[in-house]
Amino acid sequence: MLILIRHGQAEWQLKRDCNLNSSLTELGQAQAVSLGQFIQKGEHPLAVTIRDTPIVHTSPLLRAKQTADALAKANGFELSVIDELAEAPFDLTESLPRQARMVDCETYNLVCQQYTAFCDGLSVALMHLLASHKGKPIVAITHGGVIKTILRLLLNRHSVNFTIKNASITALSWESGIWQIHDISWSEHLSQKMKSV
Repeated sequence: MLILIRHGQAEWQLKRDCNLNSSLTELGQAQAVSLGQFIQKGEHPLAVTIRDTPIVHTSPLLRAKQTADALAKANGFELSVIDELAEAPFDLTESLPRQARMVDCETYNLVCQQYTAFCDGLSVALMHLLASHKGKPIVAITHGGVIKTILRLLLNRHSVNFTIKNASITALSWESGIWQIHDISWSEHLSQKMKSV
């Protein structure tokens, strides 16, 4: 199983003019603590899978590392930093290819070199993680753009976008030659007032 966790709310999300490597907001810190407690309780299959994973991979960016630290503090995880799990330093949505029709099975070329390079780096990191874990669950704390791009890569559809909530869980597994998507942006462990995008 591949479990992708988005970091808690970051300062950058509230003030787009601040440092891209910003820290968690007060809400983001609370989201991370809540997620850590949810995993620790183990009352949901996702929590059990995450809790039983000895190593959690994280982006090197501060907001992801702070989220990872909160989860490690509650659950005793070993953390591993993977540079390729960092958020893209450009607007991913603006870089996505556009389709002429709403339903279009035609192939298209990725025209933005930045986006193509970002996809290539994520593909390499994903293949490395999958090979190194040999069928065991993989847990990674990363960013909304990374999770969306991994979903686009697995679906081989780049003209699609997703909403990924802060401190949410996206879970997939490779079964009988296909990717099974179990949850996208699952955030039932957070109260309504703690949810943010």
